[in-house]
Amino acid sequence: MSNNNTSNNNLTTINTSPFYNYWANAGFIPNMVAMYGGLFILSLTGFCLNILFVYLTKKSKSLHGRCNLLLAFNSLTITPLQLFSGVKFFVLFSGTNFIRLKTCYYFAFLPLIGAGLATSAQLCVGVDRLISVLFPFWYRDSDFYISTTILFIFCFVRCFVINCYYFYGVSLHPDNMVMCSTGDVVTPEAGPFVYDEGLVIFFTEFGCYVTIWLIILIKKSSQEVANSKKLIKSLTILMGISVFIFLQGQIWRVVLTYVSFDAFASEYYISFPTTCLYMIGFSSNLPVLVIFRLNSNFPIPQNFY
Repeated sequence: MSNNNTSNNNLTTINTSPFYNYWANAGFIPNMVAMYGGLFILSLTGFCLNILFVYLTKKSKSLHGRCNLLLAFNSLTITPLQLFSGVKFFVLFSGTNFIRLKTCYYFAFLPLIGAGLATSAQLCVGVDRLISVLFPFWYRDSDFYISTTILFIFCFVRCFVINCYYFYGVSLHPDNMVMCSTGDVVTPEAGPFVYDEGLVIFFTEFGCYVTIWLIILIKKSSQEVANSKKLIKSLTILMGISVFIFLQGQIWRVVLTYVSFDAFASEYYISFPTTCLYMIGFSSNLPVLVIFRLNSNFPIPQNFY
């Protein structure tokens, strides 16, 4: 009986924030409040851009296209995660500095669902574009509702599976004290699956765009390919932003296995800048697509993309 109690106590303390002993009773921490206040402002800017993107997509009546619908869905579903960045700011601003992981999970529940749907939709955009250049005639004549439903089923099934892992991990460590970020919800039990599955999704998406450009180079004279080339260019830029953010995150993961950083250096020089980059990436749909359309002399509201 005592062994079981000891085991349970270990489970609930193994992942407590390394800052807890330093900042649990520190009250208001100006530098952290300033940092994460700035991040929250950045996130709110991205939130507004994504909402504007969805609005312009609807106004331009572009939701009849699979790619357009998926891009708008991606922008819409990532917005809860952008708002969630404010939770850590308000926890710090209040001077409390830490809350239970279970409480943090309640705040993160909807943002985690949104993030799962958004990243799934991002992969579906790549698959959709690949099919459009690989089988242009079939793509043009295929049933919009059936094909779109299949893609959305994939998004929701993947999101459900990932969030089951989050829930399982949090249920083992409900009393951990954390500042509350999405990284805190990725417990040691959920981490391996979440990271490995993320790698599979990333490389599948990357492979789609590499294949698309190989097909474009081969079918230079194809009118169907030429018609979608401008959109594919802008989507490739979005993919390039994802590659950059992904690679710097993976590089830090490798570096941290060989170089020892203390908790403060890791927070200030790795976690915070990386989170800022992610928020910029999450906000890039509208700026990238608008810039490409302006350069291509496309009227934005009438023919958004």
